[in-house]
Amino acid sequence: MPDTFKKIEKEKIKEFTCRILSDENSVIFVAESGGKIIGFIHASIKGTDASPAMLQRKYGWIHDLMVRKEYRGHGIGRALNEKVRAWALGKNVNEIELNVWEFNRGAFYERVGYETMSRRMRIMLK
Repeated sequence: MPDTFKKIEKEKIKEFTCRILSDENSVIFVAESGGKIIGFIHASIKGTDASPAMLQRKYGWIHDLMVRKEYRGHGIGRALNEKVRAWALGKNVNEIELNVWEFNRGAFYERVGYETMSRRMRIMLK
């Protein structure tokens, strides 16, 4: 999806990471092996305002979860997910949400208990 994703600018990663870590409602957990990062998860606490049709809510949001290809299938994603679950419970949050791109058919989320609650759709105008 070149209209959505861009090549990662490595020089901006430190700035982005520092911004996340300075926010008490955001977290990054990493998995490492042999001194190198093999996976990470980035999550935060979000909220919605009440409306006539919806309750006000506070929930966890997983922004990113990545495990290096050669380490997938070994429980690393599951362990990172569990770290976020414990962190969110410590923030008095009882629900975690995430977005799964349609092309990411191999994602493990349903196997660890996530269920679809809505579909986000778009139309390209140009």
